[in-house]
Amino acid sequence: MARVSWCDKLASTPGVGITLDDLFAPSSALLAALTPISSKWVEKEKPAFVIEGQDPFTVALTTFDGFHYGLNQRQIYVEFRHRVKLEPQSAGPPIAVMVSKPMPFTRLLPEVQERLVEAAGLVVGGTERLLHRVGVVCSTTVLEEEAPPGIVRFLDYIQQPWGVTADAYAIDVTSKLPIKDKKKSGILDRCQHAVSKQEFGDGLVNIKLDWQRRFDPPLKLSVKLLGDILDEAQEDALDYFEDVGQGDRFDAAILSAPAARPA
Repeated sequence: MARVSWCDKLASTPGVGITLDDLFAPSSALLAALTPISSKWVEKEKPAFVIEGQDPFTVALTTFDGFHYGLNQRQIYVEFRHRVKLEPQSAGPPIAVMVSKPMPFTRLLPEVQERLVEAAGLVVGGTERLLHRVGVVCSTTVLEEEAPPGIVRFLDYIQQPWGVTADAYAIDVTSKLPIKDKKKSGILDRCQHAVSKQEFGDGLVNIKLDWQRRFDPPLKLSVKLLGDILDEAQEDALDYFEDVGQGDRFDAAILSAPAARPA
């Protein structure tokens, strides 16, 4: 049975990425490596993707159905981004139409991961690369009062010194995380928590949770190994996202307890 997350309820979007050792391949070589999959992105005999950016060692492209690929000398990542297009109307202005297909976070995440593994196999194939880090990202846009309880508690905790709701904020905290399996060695988990709200605008809060697992020493990369590593990382990242959403770690009573204070 597929798991359900608050990320599904809030229409969060996923991203998955890997960090490798440096290899300064020209961006043309990266695009050439992706040919077997980019050649399938065709709609009505026209390319169904756009190149968002390209420089000597970096390329970024997005398919019309919302999958964004980024590649450079160290990183390969795939994330889902909603896309809209303007469609002309008879005797009227064009209207915006969503062309990406909205799906729950926990259904999108495996597809994003599958696309990353496929792209990594094409780009890395034939070379010896070392895997330094993997990451799973959850991006959410929501009204503050509709945010998960943990985020609400987090914001309340941050705003306590002033006793009023802040007009705007940009909070960015990256912290190490405890390893659930104490028998594991050579890995370090951490998560970047970025929460922001603009002073003038729609009042929406942008939440980005970037869960990362680092390998020390780095691992020799293979496509099968990468799939297994990402499966495990995905489960651990989802567990942590649920923990953040629940919010006990931001409960003021728990934090004020002597045992909860850092040494």
